Amino acid sequence: MKRWLFCAILSFLLPVHASAAGSFPHSNWPSLDADAAHSDSNLQEKTLTAANVLRLKVKWALPIPTQSYPVVSNGKVYLPITARHKIHARAVDALSGKTVHTFPQDAMGGLSVISDGLVVAGHLLQLLDPLSGEKLQQMPAPLGLSGGTYLDPTSDTKVLLVGYATTTRSSTSNLYTVDPTTGTILHTFSSATAQGTIGSHGRVLTVTRAGAAFYDEVSGRTVAQQASVFGPWFAGSTLSYTVASIGKKSVYLLAYDGTGQRVWKRAIGPPYAVDSWPHAVTPTQVFVERVRPAVGVESLDALTGAIIWNRSIPNVQRMAEANGVLYVLTYALGEPVKVVALKAATGKVIGVIGLSSAYYAYPEQNDLMVANGMLFIRAVGPNNVQELVALGL
Repeated sequence: MKRWLFCAILSFLLPVHASAAGSFPHSNWPSLDADAAHSDSNLQEKTLTAANVLRLKVKWALPIPTQSYPVVSNGKVYLPITARHKIHARAVDALSGKTVHTFPQDAMGGLSVISDGLVVAGHLLQLLDPLSGEKLQQMPAPLGLSGGTYLDPTSDTKVLLVGYATTTRSSTSNLYTVDPTTGTILHTFSSATAQGTIGSHGRVLTVTRAGAAFYDEVSGRTVAQQASVFGPWFAGSTLSYTVASIGKKSVYLLAYDGTGQRVWKRAIGPPYAVDSWPHAVTPTQVFVERVRPAVGVESLDALTGAIIWNRSIPNVQRMAEANGVLYVLTYALGEPVKVVALKAATGKVIGVIGLSSAYYAYPEQNDLMVANGMLFIRAVGPNNVQELVALGL
């Protein structure tokens, strides 16, 4: 059956030159939001450029459940699959979408590829050989807890950071640093969400019931706390950032140093609770959605918060940056799924990549990834099937 899917380039169409399969150097998107800093930025990507990004076309699309999320590493896409009413994982070739290996382990809580192997989070935390599926390590629920799920594993090469949350009457949410080689829990951090970021200077950043908490990943000590700062964390090479309401005036992008001191803030919207916010971070720039004074995308100096450029783009859902190109996923009811490509340095629009009208977007984890010379989008397609759509040169 012919798939109702095409890639429409809403700009001057450049000629398409076929590339040999496997000729691109690999670049990875190995965990949620690209890395332990949740930067949504791929510094490894060199294949896609401002000159060729509009040549992208759909290569394959595969069903993907709402639960969990895909990651990309070493030329493969690891994506969750539904099997016998449970969430498992499958590795497919990034260029062709062909199955390489299926992992029968519970993958409800997320996936991550680290130097030691493939981390599969579910009711257990498991480390697998990404080629054979051999189980290398297995960690049960933390001592004294049960009935919960490990969430969003990630690593900065020093430690593996993972959350664990229960939904029992005495619900619990914590973060843990783990030695991936031995499967030993090193430190336990209080968290209201069981979601964390490893920011600049080795700080584990999360939200507690009182506000933001800064923990040292090596010693486990509490470095700082910021009362009433409730928002998602992401980080660059020097500062860490969150988007949160302060008082009743505005939602701000807030920048903090490694001691937990605020360096600068920038109002970007009206005051409301924030649990996620479109962003991307490079060593020099922070890109965020702005809602006020005008709707669009804003680029700020990563160290000072000074405005570099802003661009009017409605209905921003997600951002990703790679090799000098900022990708902005947009969607509105009744409109096609589109990715606006901008030059990251200047904000100049390169063009727009769109899926057919048979597709619509939905906010999910890793719903926009740039890796391995390809663009990956999570969307709902024909027959109301949720899919991971892969676009390549």
